[in-house]
Amino acid sequence: MVLSFEGIVVVVSGASKGIGYACAQAFAAAGARVVGISRSQGNLATARTQLQAAGHDMAVYAAVMTDPAAAAAGVYGVARAVG
Repeated sequence: MVLSFEGIVVVVSGASKGIGYACAQAFAAAGARVVGISRSQGNLATARTQLQAAGHDMAVYAAVMTDPAAAAAGVYGVARAVG
């Protein structure tokens, strides 16, 4: 099955490493505009650099998603940044 996410914005929490990074990578490869959220700006920067080396891009936003106020700010920041 071939999936295309062309023109779709996908937000991936925990996108800086592990399963979250693998999901971000797969969505980017399928054509999605990926936004990665994680607690660590440094880890997000590394993940973004790795995706760029593979020919993809990922907008990044650092937020602690277990904190309701931070999660709300993260969602608002993503919406403001990418629509």
